[in-house]
Amino acid sequence: MGSDLRTPEVTAPRPSGRLRRWLRFPRTWAEVRRLGWRAILGFVAFYLVRDLLLYVLLPYLLYRGVVAP
Repeated sequence: MGSDLRTPEVTAPRPSGRLRRWLRFPRTWAEVRRLGWRAILGFVAFYLVRDLLLYVLLPYLLYRGVVAP
């Protein structure tokens, strides 16, 4: 009667080293200034991909009937 039905916690492996530094979001303006053009490029790329998915690809898939509303 006392069976434990909880699922075990599964955590994704975290990247280490140089990749981890690249994936970390800058926390201060000093870090953004140190990154320079890479911060601007990352910002533009993020919003370009996000807007492409939200405002182009999703409406197109809804129009074609691939994704049901």
